[in-house]
Amino acid sequence: MAIRPVDHGVVASSAGGGLTLSGGTETEGGGYKFYTFTSSSNLVAVGEGLVDFLVVGAGAGCGVDTVYAGGGGGGGVAYRTGVTLTAGTYGVVIGAGGSGTSGQGDDGGTTTFDSGGTFQLKAAGGGGGGHGQGGVACNAGYHGISETSTYGAGGSGGGGGVWQYTCAGGGGTAGNGGTSGRDGHAGAPGGSSDNFGGGGGGAGSDAVRSTSSTNKGIGGEGLQGPFALADSSNPYYGVGGGGRGHGSNQSSTARLPETGYGHGGTAGGSTATGNDGIDGVVIVRTAA
Repeated sequence: MAIRPVDHGVVASSAGGGLTLSGGTETEGGGYKFYTFTSSSNLVAVGEGLVDFLVVGAGAGCGVDTVYAGGGGGGGVAYRTGVTLTAGTYGVVIGAGGSGTSGQGDDGGTTTFDSGGTFQLKAAGGGGGGHGQGGVACNAGYHGISETSTYGAGGSGGGGGVWQYTCAGGGGTAGNGGTSGRDGHAGAPGGSSDNFGGGGGGAGSDAVRSTSSTNKGIGGEGLQGPFALADSSNPYYGVGGGGRGHGSNQSSTARLPETGYGHGGTAGGSTATGNDGIDGVVIVRTAA
């Protein structure tokens, strides 16, 4: 299943004009300058001009057990385009990835740009993945974190854990996006038929429920768009983590790259980078 791109026409062709920006890591490509923030800091603007914003919440941690755990939900993905930015200093807060812990995974943190200000933009973190402990208990993934600001985006839900053949598990549901923003997507229930935890939801789609040995708790799709030019090695945002099953680990290779911003923690997989969710990011774009 292909990872879904950001909707056509989302990113405006911004004219830099008399605007000068500083902060983050500056790169250039495709006729644009990108200012990428991977840690909390400030964007400083001198003058005035058009910009595009991308804000990604942090991915959640997965449930951590020897078997049956659910994947973490991907962080929310919010954006504004063609915005006139005026001179000033704007705060950037990067959400931290949730930890994959023994039992239920931790939620991802919310990422913000200019919180409470004129240009505020928020992307909430994903919901932690369920675990496979507790005998016959159904271990639901956490809901994705909601964000109700106008340009906000909700995080995606964590996948449910299962316990052997006794419980179908419970998938976390998606966080709500803002009225003009983007909703997160649902995590999947665990699959009792083949003992695999559900995948975490992604910013682009719901997770895939485990139904067979070839379809085992795959995380939801992320979003890909022109902002990927800022970091061509990590072009996907808000990808859901995969679930884990009995006797083998779920490979999340269908949801690469696993180091992408806002990726939920993966409960198993030979190529997985870990059980923790990946931190969020803020990218500001202007014409070069």
